[in-house]
Amino acid sequence: MIQRLLEQAKAITQVLSADKTTRHLMLTWQDIQVLDSVSAALSPLLEFTDAFSAEEYVTISCVKPVLQMFNNDLLKVKESDTPLTKDIKTAILDYMNKSYKDSVTERLINMASLLDPRFRTEYFSESESEAIKVQVMSELEHLVSHQGSTATGVSETLPTSAGDQTSQGAAKKPK
Repeated sequence: MIQRLLEQAKAITQVLSADKTTRHLMLTWQDIQVLDSVSAALSPLLEFTDAFSAEEYVTISCVKPVLQMFNNDLLKVKESDTPLTKDIKTAILDYMNKSYKDSVTERLINMASLLDPRFRTEYFSESESEAIKVQVMSELEHLVSHQGSTATGVSETLPTSAGDQTSQGAAKKPK
């Protein structure tokens, strides 16, 4: 929307300047500078917001790679950026990095990225990937042992023959 406004700034100025009642709405050069800075900071985020807002995609495994891409490339402060653009980029990065810095969240994101075949260990150092592999194995062992104890408890309560199922099914019909 900002980009479109910047593209049409001359036409908007001509339309607004034609009428005395709307002249006060004309964009000043300061307004255009601010809009340019905001557009420069936010335009790299456009395709990512579209991709992450798609509900049918699994996106948690993409968080680590995208954060790294934002930090190292897309939102990296450049010398040519205006001070406002630098401030906006820095604020966005600080907010995003802080949002995913919680240890539980970070652990989940790391495990999801490691298990995703698109990423595996690409975004981790060797020591990080080894630590995450240990966490994943520990989690799997816990789940398997928990599932094993639950499965034996369930098998004791399940009927063993078709006759038992019929009699229990008839007795437990909802009203």
